[in-house]
Amino acid sequence: GISESLIVTGALTWALNQVGSSHAGKVMSWNGNAMYGGVALGALGGGWLVKWGGFPWIVYAAIFFPIMAWLIAQTLEKQKLVEQKQRLPFLKVTKMVLLPGISLLLSTVGYSVILSFSGLFFQAKHWIGAEIVIACFGISFVLARILFSGMPDRYGGARIAIFSLIIECVGLGLMFIANNQNLVFLGSALSGFGFSLVVPSLGIEALKQIPVQNRGTAMGTFLAFFDLSFCIAVPFAGLITHGQNYQIVYLIGASCSFLALLISLKLISDYALQKIITP
Repeated sequence: GISESLIVTGALTWALNQVGSSHAGKVMSWNGNAMYGGVALGALGGGWLVKWGGFPWIVYAAIFFPIMAWLIAQTLEKQKLVEQKQRLPFLKVTKMVLLPGISLLLSTVGYSVILSFSGLFFQAKHWIGAEIVIACFGISFVLARILFSGMPDRYGGARIAIFSLIIECVGLGLMFIANNQNLVFLGSALSGFGFSLVVPSLGIEALKQIPVQNRGTAMGTFLAFFDLSFCIAVPFAGLITHGQNYQIVYLIGASCSFLALLISLKLISDYALQKIITP
């Protein structure tokens, strides 16, 4: 877990330094696609390896692929380090990314409850196809990033976050009122499509005022809100359901996405006010 955290933050910072902050949205979008693609391929490949050679081959693969990634990294251009004395204090960086981070935390609740409770929801309803819910979310998530990864850089992170969160709210709302599987599938697809650009859009907002030498700290702190959402949302939603009404978790997700939308609106108003004050 520690290694994965450092790899994700390091890869993002490395890519941002290579192409510049003007392409931050694309960097975060394609980084996410690589991560989720790896998870999907790893799950499929891992299942095949277990059937073919047993669990030890999972361990061999888990050792082999990081070594390959390290070898590839050695062929890439090395970057100059920034002097330590130029870095901002950690607490100041955290304060600068706090609002986008909280918005990310709230918007991730929908994703976490879809991932954690859809199987239980379908089982309680005696429906089949719970895996399709996750597939619909994942496919639309990747599709949105492939088609629209440049929009946050072009039109502004907060604006795209607002439109994305509206779509996510609608999708989660559909899942809450759904009385058949097809509506759940549609709601999940809309949620995935909406959530897809939330991370890069809010990431742009988080990096707006961050100096180059503090981008790694800023990205690590910002992405920690994503993980924190799972730690808080899943246990809380489980307590609310009492093991009975699983469908209510989608209402919780929609409500949190709406709160994230309000924060994104505040980010736009703060930015507009700053432009008026600063000549």
